[in-house]
Parts: sequence; structure tokens; C-alpha cells
Amino acid sequence: MTINDIVEKVKETILRDGKHIPMFLVEGAKDGNVILLQDLPGRDTLERVSSMRNYGTEMACKCPVGQLQKVFMVHQAWASKFKGDKIPTLRAASQDPQRQEVLIIVELDVLTSKQQSVAFELVRDKAGQLTLMQPFMETEDGNMFQTETVYSPLLPAFVEGYSIIDM
Repeated sequence: MTINDIVEKVKETILRDGKHIPMFLVEGAKDGNVILLQDLPGRDTLERVSSMRNYGTEMACKCPVGQLQKVFMVHQAWASKFKGDKIPTLRAASQDPQRQEVLIIVELDVLTSKQQSVAFELVRDKAGQLTLMQPFMETEDGNMFQTETVYSPLLPAFVEGYSIIDM
């Protein structure tokens, strides 16, 4: 399973349903699994890291997939775009009046510890219906995948929790 595979499946779902439930997709040596979340748990990063560690432990107990190979996280969020070299002055994108709704997909290759992500801007009409899903940011070479500077502590926390049981 690749991030491109996930992008294609997620596009189908979100364009059909107008939203996407936060989820983890886990690929192991023996099997794969999907964990649907009602929302990303926790109010801040520390709480979310703790929750992800617990999800990993719970999955290892209830439905192990063998040695983890890849973990994907899919969720919607608010984002602010930089305009030129201006950095937004607000602390949270959710407080930015110019915020944009985005769908984010993050992949962790467990064997190499490398992460990559892709984000899509979700464009809605005046009635709130999703009409378009387009790349949020592209690199200078036109690539929509960000690999150099991506790091989410949530995916390693999930792996850490899973590894406590799957030793």
C-alpha cells in the first residue's frame, strides 16, 4: 500500500460524502487494519500522543497485524497559507479568518522511520457542499508530496504503543 493508493481511495470517499472520518490505516507483515476515530482525541499534542500510544497498544492486543510496516493517518483540519514571506500572526489556524479546510494524509514507513504527507484544500460552495479537492501546497518541482520536513509525533506514538505488546 502506498500513499498514492490511500489518496485515490480517500478522494472517492470525500467527494462522495463531503467529509472523511479521521482514521489510521495500518499495514503489517501479516495483515492490515483500519481504525476509525470519531475525532482526533485530546486537546493538545501531548494528550494526542498519549491517545495514539493507547490506540497502538489496543490494536496490538485486539487485532495484531504482525510487525508494523506502514502507518497512515487521514484527517481533516484547518490550515493557513503563508503569503510571500509573511507568517500568520495567529497561533491556531482555526482562528485565522482566511483559514482553509484541508484533508491531510501522513505516512510513516516504520522500517525507515521516514514520514511523508500530502494535503488537499477542500473547496465548498455557498451551501457547504464539497465541490473540489485540490493540492494545498506543491513543492518547487510541482510535487504535492512533502517528505523533507514532515514530522508528526502521532504516528511514532502509535507504533510505540503497538510495539509494547508485539515484542
